[in-house]
Amino acid sequence: MKIKRIEHVGVVVRDLEKSRRLWEDCFGIPLGGVEHTPGRPHKLALYPIGESMVELLAGITPDSKFARMCDEGRAGINHICFEVEKHRRSARRAQGKRHTADRPGAAHRTRRLPHRLSRSGGNRRLPDRARRAARRKRAPGVSRQSVHSAIALAVIAVVLGIWIWIERQPVERVSPSAGQAIAIDKSPRAQAERKAVIDWLVDQGHVRRVDAERAGSVRVTLRPSFYEMDEATRKKYLHAVYAYYFDGTSTTDSVALRDGRHGNNVGRYNPYSGGLTMYK
Repeated sequence: MKIKRIEHVGVVVRDLEKSRRLWEDCFGIPLGGVEHTPGRPHKLALYPIGESMVELLAGITPDSKFARMCDEGRAGINHICFEVEKHRRSARRAQGKRHTADRPGAAHRTRRLPHRLSRSGGNRRLPDRARRAARRKRAPGVSRQSVHSAIALAVIAVVLGIWIWIERQPVERVSPSAGQAIAIDKSPRAQAERKAVIDWLVDQGHVRRVDAERAGSVRVTLRPSFYEMDEATRKKYLHAVYAYYFDGTSTTDSVALRDGRHGNNVGRYNPYSGGLTMYK
């Protein structure tokens, strides 16, 4: 059995839309497509990289498999699938072999190999026959496909590493100068009124969702009806979102605006930087 290349790498994420922003807006990797099979509680975002593919896997219900994995701290690389030569012969050879997975904190589990080898959630060992053949074989050189697969895997690892690093970096806080600070009433009554405004925007279909991404950043995903509002009304509602999440003590706190149809950033709101700014 000869492995030709890495066919795809599956990565479990909590929020598919947020992960897509990183891959498409930050790294500039074009989306190959989004798949959702009716009746299944998860969605896939596909990113072709060289001869391989990265699949972002996210649950769409709180009790789905991938959502539970994220809650248990098991998000990240979930499986690696290989393309093998003469897969029917490989499947016959692998039939009946045991495929062992070592998971930290979990008992060993086994399953039978399909026609392609899969690595999921830990270190999986090839069947004994394949390992013995690998030890006997001494390849004179490295094939071009192996080089391409190694490069693709390295790119995936670098992208995932940068993504994790970016997500963990707090936004630098810059205090406003004297006399510039905005006073925001954070009393329970004022916060309740702002929360009611946010809920109303979602219920009326003007906003799809509001996500507090990390310290100093809130993202609002807009629906088409939001663009039909006049500028003064937009500013009023976005200031309510800003005041609900921030206290006005940092000039870098801002509300990012994202289009719910195309997934691109369309503007931001920051009272210290001219208020509402819509990108063309």
